[in-house]
Amino acid sequence: ILLALSVYLVVSNTNNKQLKAGLQTKKPENPKDERSDNFSKWYNSALQYYNSKEYDLARTALEKCNQYLPEDPSGDFWAFSSDVYKQNKDYFRALDSINKAILRSPNESLYYIKKAFIYEGLYLQPHQTIDEKN
Repeated sequence: ILLALSVYLVVSNTNNKQLKAGLQTKKPENPKDERSDNFSKWYNSALQYYNSKEYDLARTALEKCNQYLPEDPSGDFWAFSSDVYKQNKDYFRALDSINKAILRSPNESLYYIKKAFIYEGLYLQPHQTIDEKN
């Protein structure tokens, strides 16, 4: 009985170690799911930072989010991107983002208003030139 109990404990410890190792190294079954999860995580972080007026952190999270973009992001995503860039006074990237939003949803009038405010920011920042956008 002692021998059987010893064998059982050794086997169960080995199985537990294998199970723990398997849980630690388990990869998602579908890479698209992992990509989507990462996109959502960084997008939600960017939203939280933006809503708390931490625009520099929102931009950092948004740039991480951009690494996991879905094939065809929504107009709302690009409009939000333009808001983040505008708040960081990166007007050329804001224009690029709002133009992408308009291409995806040309009937969304709010996007044109946002674009006007981006141009206003450019107008109020006359020292920024096209050469400085990169």
